[in-house]
Amino acid sequence: MKFSIKNCIYRGLFLFLTFGIVHLASAQHPTLREGEEEWHKTHHNRLAFFTGTTLVPTSIDHSSKEILFVPTYGLEYERGINAWLGIGIANEIELQNYVIQKSNSEVINRSFIYVVSVFVMVQPVKPLIIFAGPGYELTSSQNFSIFKVGASYIIDVGNKFDVSPEIALDQIADKYATFTFGISLGKRF
Repeated sequence: MKFSIKNCIYRGLFLFLTFGIVHLASAQHPTLREGEEEWHKTHHNRLAFFTGTTLVPTSIDHSSKEILFVPTYGLEYERGINAWLGIGIANEIELQNYVIQKSNSEVINRSFIYVVSVFVMVQPVKPLIIFAGPGYELTSSQNFSIFKVGASYIIDVGNKFDVSPEIALDQIADKYATFTFGISLGKRF
C-alpha cells in the first residue's frame, strides 16, 4: 500500500484528539485540586502490555512514498509523582526485518528492533496523558538515539485494570521518523 506517513500521522492525531474532545465534552472531570485530593487515595504505579503497529518509511529522502506496517509489542512501567505529573519507561520490539533507502543508494538494514525510552508524562485532564522523552533503538547492525513524543487515553475498566489507546512519534536520530499506534492493557498497583 502506498501512503504518506505525514498524512497517516495527521489523521491519527486528528482522530485521537477528536475522540478526546468528544469524551471531555460529554463527561464532567474534577478540577486539578480535586484531582490532587483523589490522587492520594489511588495507586501510583502502572504496568502495561502494549501491542500495536509502527509505520516506517521505506526511504529517507522521500523518493518513495511507501510505508511499512511493522507489528510492535512492548512492556511499559509508569510511576505517578503527583496528580498531573509522572515518569515512565517503555520497552518495545518491532518484529520485522526491513530496509530503508538512503538518498545516495546506501541502505539502512533494520531487523527486530528493540526500543527503550524513558519519558515524562503530563496529565492536563484526567483521562488524557501526553508523554515525551529520549531513548535508544538497538539492533545487531546499527543503533540510533531517538526522541519519543505521544499521547494516551486511559479508560478504566475496573478492578485496577485499564485499557489505553496510544499514539507516538519517534524521531530516530537525524535519519527518519516512525509513527506507532496501538493499545495497552494496564494494571495499577
